[in-house]
Amino acid sequence: MRTELLAYCIEIRRCRSLNRAAGNLFISQPALSAAVTALENELGFKLFHRSHKGMIPTPEGEKVLNDAEPLLATVQSWKNFASIPETPSPVRVVANPVAYNDLLVPAVHDLHLLGVNLDIYVYEARNLSIPSYLEKRRASIGIMLVLPKDKPALLRQAETKRWSVETLINDTFHVFLGERHPLAARDSLLVSELKNLTLALYPEDDDTTAMPMFAQFFSRKRPLRLSNFQHLMTAIADGLAACVFPQKLMRNIPQVASGQVRGVPIADLPLPVEYCLLSLAPEYLNSGDKRVMREIRSRIPDDEENMPRERERERERERERERESPSHIKLIHPIRIVSL
Repeated sequence: MRTELLAYCIEIRRCRSLNRAAGNLFISQPALSAAVTALENELGFKLFHRSHKGMIPTPEGEKVLNDAEPLLATVQSWKNFASIPETPSPVRVVANPVAYNDLLVPAVHDLHLLGVNLDIYVYEARNLSIPSYLEKRRASIGIMLVLPKDKPALLRQAETKRWSVETLINDTFHVFLGERHPLAARDSLLVSELKNLTLALYPEDDDTTAMPMFAQFFSRKRPLRLSNFQHLMTAIADGLAACVFPQKLMRNIPQVASGQVRGVPIADLPLPVEYCLLSLAPEYLNSGDKRVMREIRSRIPDDEENMPRERERERERERERERESPSHIKLIHPIRIVSL
């Protein structure tokens, strides 16, 4: 019996999805399905059944996988006897400010808790500059938001460069206001109600970025331009300005989570947006890149509830499995260039 087949099935149980597990394992879905079938044929019983909750282990499968986890950990410890410590290849990841604060840094923090042996360089950059980081090989992974009108151009560029483009989250823009603002209590806003609000922007924002698209609907007075994301959030919480962001990843931003800032949808101007994961061609990705991408994907909720309890339980099980691995992680923040 090949131990990697057991590892594949453990990943399927963790993800509850054959497609997602295949992506995390960097193999095709048909190949993963064939591997599961081969193991089931060897054992003589089914390991999984499909349900509305996804791929669920059968009682026999649950017993096999529970027994397999310590076995695989033991096999890995045997391999460590002969391994020569190596300096890991650096992982360079760039993200726009919201994804950087809510998705990337927490993902790296979880990797630190797991003790993963990586040197990770994380960059916070204005959204439209992220493809240039990959093009110049300053990063191998990027997270950016993409408007529907810009998606075809990004896909054409990715095809030319042989990048992968994966949608992480589909979202819509909301207006974010301080909790004491009268409009913050509303369930939704009309475009006509934005005309008396001061819009907060980054100094570099121009007509090619997302937020200025909304400027025509806000106060005609000079917008408030601030240098970084945290300054924007402070200004909103203090009632000095409003700002426009996609809503879902904002839920864990401290000012939003604490209730100091609230996002309200624009009823008559729904504007969809995607957060996309960009990565270089496979031959330019090292094992650390793939590990970081897997962690980023694991933080995206299936049910669109931010960080559901099941995700926390899954990561805790992974921490238990990997906690005793002799390893380290070094987090490096070399550059902060901020803009949506």
